[in-house]
Amino acid sequence: MSRVFNKEAYNNCDAPAKKAAIKYLEKKGFYLISDLDKEYYKRFDCVFINSQGMVIKIENEFRGKKFNFIKEKWHDCHIPIRKKNTECDFYFFWGPEFKEIGIIKRAAIIKYRDNPKIIVCAKGKPHEWQEEFICIPVKEIHFRKIND
Repeated sequence: MSRVFNKEAYNNCDAPAKKAAIKYLEKKGFYLISDLDKEYYKRFDCVFINSQGMVIKIENEFRGKKFNFIKEKWHDCHIPIRKKNTECDFYFFWGPEFKEIGIIKRAAIIKYRDNPKIIVCAKGKPHEWQEEFICIPVKEIHFRKIND
């Protein structure tokens, strides 16, 4: 059984995650140059540039409570296989209240993308499904606290 895409849930998480990424990267000297309302499906979410002309593309998602499990208990972070050929330079995933971020470099996605795993999601629940993921080891993830 595959999961049905929930557009409302996606929108509720996507816009705040994009705003958090903008705020985070502006503090690092990068400014948004892509259209927030445009969907760059399977490629990236946002594009930024700094004053030296360095351009970076990010993929961005909210993980909420699962963030702490990834950081403290699990051995890896699961990235949907549809991101296999992403153009992003960095894959951001956010913790509760956007106070922490996990950053995965594109090189790690490339390194592990050809060995995906099928994971049972929501195991034991009525809406259980299986999905294929790229599994990025925690040692490849840079965790940062966000200072306002």
